Amino acid sequence: MFFHITKEDIPLIKRPALTFLAVVSVCIALYGGALLFHNTQQRALEKIRAERDRIERLQREVTEEGQTIQNYLERYRLLALDGIISNEDRLALIENIAGVRKSHLLYPVRVEIEPQISWAGARTQETGSGPTLRVSAVRLSLPLLHEGDLVRLLDGLNAVPGLFVTDACVMERSSSAVVPGRPGLGENLNASCRLFWITLQD
Repeated sequence: MFFHITKEDIPLIKRPALTFLAVVSVCIALYGGALLFHNTQQRALEKIRAERDRIERLQREVTEEGQTIQNYLERYRLLALDGIISNEDRLALIENIAGVRKSHLLYPVRVEIEPQISWAGARTQETGSGPTLRVSAVRLSLPLLHEGDLVRLLDGLNAVPGLFVTDACVMERSSSAVVPGRPGLGENLNASCRLFWITLQD
């Protein structure tokens, strides 16, 4: 069915048509505004969630780092007390060796300390981060009454502050091992040891 609109009908439908168009326009504007508001709120919510996730991640990292520090703090303190995390004190080392010699009634000990080098630098290039591992070669030479003297000297070094790793020891019979009328009371052996004195520096 078709409606035939005449000129007389136009004034009658003009006002309702304009009202309808106005209502449609308002509805479109309201829908568009609501959609824009929704999208804006959605983006803001996503930003808030992302920021929350970032903060939660940072909190986890801080907690894990704090736990790591707590786990290794006691180890660090013990290493510092043992003289491993420190600068070399060569005079103190010589005095400590003299104390070990005296306490075990050993023959005089000759001590030679080579220049300190970076342990990493001796093999690869240093990264420049973290503690630096350094090492000095220490040579000990002394006459021995018997092999036990050398064992007592090396055991005594375990109580000396610092980390000492024995690389090698050589013992040979002394030329004065045989003393007429005093068998076994002279310098029977000569010993020479090479140790690594290892330290960590912050």
